[in-house]
Amino acid sequence: MKKIASLLAAACLFGILPIHGALASGDLYANAIYTVSNQVYEPSKILGAPDQSSATFFNKDANIMLDMGAGEEGAGDLVLYFELLNYGAQYTVEFLNTDRNILQTYGNIFPLSASFVTIDYTKEDSYRYVRITSTASQVWKLDAVETASIAAAPLISVPAAPATTTTPEIIATNPRPAAGLLVKLKPETGIPAEVSSTVYVIGNDGKRHAFPNDAVFHSWFRDFSTVTEIDSALMASYALGKNITIRPGTYLVKITTDPKVYAVETGGILRWVPSEAIALSTFGSKWKERVIDIPDVFFGNYKIGQDLSSIHPNGSVLVLPKGEVVYMNNSLTYQFSGDVMTYMRFTSSFFAPTSSAIASAYQDGGSLTRDPLIAFPY
Repeated sequence: MKKIASLLAAACLFGILPIHGALASGDLYANAIYTVSNQVYEPSKILGAPDQSSATFFNKDANIMLDMGAGEEGAGDLVLYFELLNYGAQYTVEFLNTDRNILQTYGNIFPLSASFVTIDYTKEDSYRYVRITSTASQVWKLDAVETASIAAAPLISVPAAPATTTTPEIIATNPRPAAGLLVKLKPETGIPAEVSSTVYVIGNDGKRHAFPNDAVFHSWFRDFSTVTEIDSALMASYALGKNITIRPGTYLVKITTDPKVYAVETGGILRWVPSEAIALSTFGSKWKERVIDIPDVFFGNYKIGQDLSSIHPNGSVLVLPKGEVVYMNNSLTYQFSGDVMTYMRFTSSFFAPTSSAIASAYQDGGSLTRDPLIAFPY
């Protein structure tokens, strides 16, 4: 039965067969929202059949409890119709009865190159509610949920929910998404193309911060595949913060009207590289390939710090003489795992080779864990 339900769900997705006509009469989709956290944007879009209009789960622990409907309790597998915005998004589904007691729990990572997943339901008791929780920080969308079949008859006893919980939690007008979420405006009439093309990132301060140009963007993110389009009303609800600056430890920068080359340190601090010898010892023989121009108009986004000596700027990722890759801050070096490297979005092309003489000036700081203030410090 479970395999049949999965095949029928796939057939439905490709327009071959509607599930609700194959397995049962009645509504197989969620009818109402029972509770929802303020990290789920436009939750009502989950209700009903899949229509390519989705709710967005912005952060870890974002969750929603859906009511399948009285007399339409689920008795079969559950299909989630989703859209993956960031690989690594994970979910947990809890099946609950009419008293909101958990019958079964299942969790997994969303697969690539798919638009739905089918979750096997193995219990004999029917479920009235399903609670869906995002269990990682990656952003994803949910279009609809569908049960493969409903119970043969309504449950005999359906106690009313307590008065204090019958009203679903109202989603905030301005849900605060996770830091590092990339957003841009949906194309709308009357909005110039140059405005709608601007990409912002949500900072740890809850504000939106603009990337002045592509070079700044690519110092922080590999590509634009994870940018989410939002409407102008939601965009305007986020206060505008300061512009993003080049990520520390990546490019060296200069302005077109001044030949000085600067390294970028944490906090948008520029440190002049006073000689080619220091550039070679600090950034390696290919240091010139790192140099990019900053338009004069954006130079005010930065602050001038002390001249660079033989010590790398804070925020650099170094390759020590024995080949170990470490993160450096305040003359302390931190080891990190591949998982942390992915989370932090460290890019190997910016790793700086380090001589034994320079490495001896640094002390071991232990292990680096996932730190959102390093992954995105705004």
